[in-house]
Amino acid sequence: MHLSLRAYLLFLLVTVLGIAGQWSDTVWRDIWRLPAAALVLALLLEAILIRRAPLSVRRRLPVSLALGRHSEAELIIHNQGNSPQRLQLLQPLPIGAGGQVSVCQLRVGAAASACHKFTFQPLTLGNLSWHTVYTRVLGLFGLAWWNRRLQQPEQVPVKPDLLRRDERNVGLRRTGGYDKQLRGGGSELLFLRDYHPGDSLRAIDWKATARRGRHTVRVFNEEQHLSIALAIDAGRTSGLQLGTLSRFHHYVNLAARLAETAVAHGDLVSLVVYADAPLLTLPPARGTPALSALRQALAASRALARESNPLAAVTGLQACLRQRSLVVLFTDLDISDASSQMLSAVHLLRRKHLPLLATLQDPQLQALADAPATHAQAPYDALAAMELEQSTRATMLRLQHQGACVVRDHAERLDDAVLSFYQRLRQQRKI
Repeated sequence: MHLSLRAYLLFLLVTVLGIAGQWSDTVWRDIWRLPAAALVLALLLEAILIRRAPLSVRRRLPVSLALGRHSEAELIIHNQGNSPQRLQLLQPLPIGAGGQVSVCQLRVGAAASACHKFTFQPLTLGNLSWHTVYTRVLGLFGLAWWNRRLQQPEQVPVKPDLLRRDERNVGLRRTGGYDKQLRGGGSELLFLRDYHPGDSLRAIDWKATARRGRHTVRVFNEEQHLSIALAIDAGRTSGLQLGTLSRFHHYVNLAARLAETAVAHGDLVSLVVYADAPLLTLPPARGTPALSALRQALAASRALARESNPLAAVTGLQACLRQRSLVVLFTDLDISDASSQMLSAVHLLRRKHLPLLATLQDPQLQALADAPATHAQAPYDALAAMELEQSTRATMLRLQHQGACVVRDHAERLDDAVLSFYQRLRQQRKI
């Protein structure tokens, strides 16, 4: 119970009457007892009526939620009584959700409903469990706000994020002339162009090279059915927070979007989630069923407090990859202990496959390195941040020297960078 301003004023009035009665020897000496008793009885009556107030609540939530994407929900309060109700409403967010929690005030008419909209952000995979709605209902006489708990348990699954609308047709839109559609693995010569570093030697047209005096390659329009393998680091460092989500959840969202793009191209998609050993492996498959199975597997995966071993994951992944594949490893490169294993894993992959490393860049490190020295510890913090950044860049250079492609960017830009890089690899026939 929380007294209202009206109740405080009435109590003040009773107090003034009591003090005035003590100074008087007349019959009005005990007159303050009547309003005091009426005030107490009114509070008791409010407490009884509030307990019997026919209030109920229900939520209007999405069927499923996308990890890290802001969602909107609606809270609907039903008043089945014959008198209107004024109430204060608080919907606490469940564990695993972020957002602003604020108290709102509603007036619900007799036999009517009122709604309150709020936004939140799912921060973990699994199910978000909603339970109690806390309310304060103003009494019949407006003397106090009475606490009520309205129970309405609900669960909503949180799944990896989908491609945004502007990303769905990236690389799928046709520009220029008409391309002939061929069945199976047929091909059609489009044009000749100069040789670029990284082009396959089998694409060189030696007759055209002899005529032009410089290396020339043939560019075909063909139905490519490629193989994409996604390897996600679920080790100890992946559980570290980066923005609103953990590194692991950033990688899960990116892997789900990349798989959606690959399935739209008709590619084979496989998955491995690993820590010190492979935790989950899905063999190569294509089509909507493969994408659904992959998204379900990602939704059930979790980061573990174990050291990562990418070499063990790559060894297990090679056993199910029968053709040359693009192997995308979502991992951190700022951990020196894992850099040697990552180099060995890339060296093992490079014999047959094309490894691509997607890693997150922490903007706080750069801010820490560039921050002015405002206290005695600041130069040491800046030096540590600079050394860590230099170590990460040195690891990237060694990986690129081993033949791996590396994409490193901030969390909000890494999706676009990896998807664009994948489209370029397809267009250049490097997979």
